Amino acid sequence: MQVDRWGRRGRAVAAVLGYMLASAVLAQPAARLPLATEAALADGRAVVGKQVEYLEDPQRQFTIDSMQSPELAARFRPSRAEQPNFGYSSSAYWFRFTMAPTAPAAKLLLEVGLPSLDSVQLYTPDGAAYAVQNAGDQLPWEARLIRHRNYLFELRAPAGAPATYYLRVHSSSAVTVPLTLWTADAFADHERHAQLAYGLFYGLLIALCLYNLALLVALRDLAYLYYVAYVTSMGLGLFTFDGFAFEYLWPTNVWWANQALATMFASAIVFASMFTRNFLSTFVHEPKLDRVAVAIAVIAATIAVCSATGSLFNYRQLMQLVSYLAAAGATLCLLTAIRGLARGYRPARFFLLAWLTMLVCIMLGVLRNFTILPTNFLTMNGLHLGLAFDVLLLSFALVDRINLMRRDKLDAQMALLDGAQQHERELSARVEERTLALEEANRKLRAEAFEREALLQKLGESETRMRHLAQHDALTGLPNRLSLHERFELGAEYAKRNRHKLAVMLIDLDRFKELNDTRGHAAGDEALVALGARLRTTVRGSDTVARLGGDEFVVLAADLDERDAVRPVLDKISDVIGIPVSVGGGTWSLSASIGVAFYPDDAHTLDDLLKLADRAMYSDKAERKRRGVHSPAQP
Repeated sequence: MQVDRWGRRGRAVAAVLGYMLASAVLAQPAARLPLATEAALADGRAVVGKQVEYLEDPQRQFTIDSMQSPELAARFRPSRAEQPNFGYSSSAYWFRFTMAPTAPAAKLLLEVGLPSLDSVQLYTPDGAAYAVQNAGDQLPWEARLIRHRNYLFELRAPAGAPATYYLRVHSSSAVTVPLTLWTADAFADHERHAQLAYGLFYGLLIALCLYNLALLVALRDLAYLYYVAYVTSMGLGLFTFDGFAFEYLWPTNVWWANQALATMFASAIVFASMFTRNFLSTFVHEPKLDRVAVAIAVIAATIAVCSATGSLFNYRQLMQLVSYLAAAGATLCLLTAIRGLARGYRPARFFLLAWLTMLVCIMLGVLRNFTILPTNFLTMNGLHLGLAFDVLLLSFALVDRINLMRRDKLDAQMALLDGAQQHERELSARVEERTLALEEANRKLRAEAFEREALLQKLGESETRMRHLAQHDALTGLPNRLSLHERFELGAEYAKRNRHKLAVMLIDLDRFKELNDTRGHAAGDEALVALGARLRTTVRGSDTVARLGGDEFVVLAADLDERDAVRPVLDKISDVIGIPVSVGGGTWSLSASIGVAFYPDDAHTLDDLLKLADRAMYSDKAERKRRGVHSPAQP
């Protein structure tokens, strides 16, 4: 704010004070600044609360014109307080004072140092009438003549004759009217120091909020959340009370500028109650007090909602409820802390000291609001001091709580370690006793496992052998009928996919019955084994040789492009069968009749193909040919 436009301290300030003293003996109805003010203004500042007169206007109907009537002029009473305080009152209050003339006229500032007043008007003489300067938080920030968090009015001492000034004040909250007269230079110096003090105060709150917010992120403890919310709400409430919020946060929102104070203070009561419940574990140790704390939190939350929405209660009622509830909540926190300290909870020491300080400051403010205590620096600013000590001590309490939790955790770990060591010693003896028993048991288990492994190996071999016997001929080792069917399905699928042919050749040995009758069945078996081995080495790797039983063999010739491609295979089979075999100490010559059928030309199933091949084979036997190929009449 620029205060230089009122100039430096005028050389006529001393003359002004002298004339003020002289005007005290004139027959004026208004109060006059006494000689004591001269010494105060020698320092550039004078608290003029005791040098004014006031008049209560219960109906708020008086005007500046009615102030000139003798009846109302006689009703003014002298103020006996440096900072007049009327508590929660719906009345308007008029103040008047007289200043003596100066030459030249001195430029002064009149400060009304309570930003929460709704309406403030200063009436200054302007010829035969009065000019008015309007202020108050019912007006937007831009409407203020001098933009300052408090209400400042430019006051020029009269130059010709004594002049009477009137100040009208009305507010929905507590009506406290701190009046200070300043020179421009003195006010600028004062404001510089005040800004520094406020900066330190709010900087402390912000630093503590950020510090505990970091602890909240790190520790995930709800106590830090409630602490940060409490400090934030209380800080915003004081930021509003001091007039900074209206200046920096919502300068155009007049409605919220009035509602924010009760909303923030009620929210602070909610989070203070929740913090107390969490920090002192009242829901475990003090269930009755915990229910009271919950009730206070619910009522405070209701007040906050009502204030934020402007419903149910007016602003004066809300502020009265907040004042009562703040005193009750602080008392509850104090009582809970005392009981927590009584049960030996060490962090409750800082908590008790914090809320004791806060309770004293809250009670000072509440008693000032209800005009029980006078308005002074302590009752006006005690909440700032109380909150500063409160948040610091609560932060210490949280740190002490962390240290206590760490110590308890360390003690628990040490106790657990001692118990574990004792248990380990006991177990060591038991383990030593059981070691030999376990070793013996392990030896038996290893022996049993070895036996079980050998048995499983035998079972595996037996299973493999049984599977082989199920699919192969026991005498020749060739695939049997079951395996032949499986291999035919695979060969047929391959032939179908590649549009090839699959030949099924049925082989029946000639003179085999004569061999059995002449040389015996053992010789016949030798011949079958030898012929099976020859056939297996004669055909291609993709072909299959199987024994159906007796002296019948089957050859599956796969991957044939045409029917005639089977002839080389037939020739090889006939040739190897015609080679004499060694049996029973001698040799024996055999021949074979062969019948052939083709998939898919002749049939699509193995049984059908075998029947067709069987006909061709018997036809071959009948005609006494070397080989016969079945050629059906129809494709």
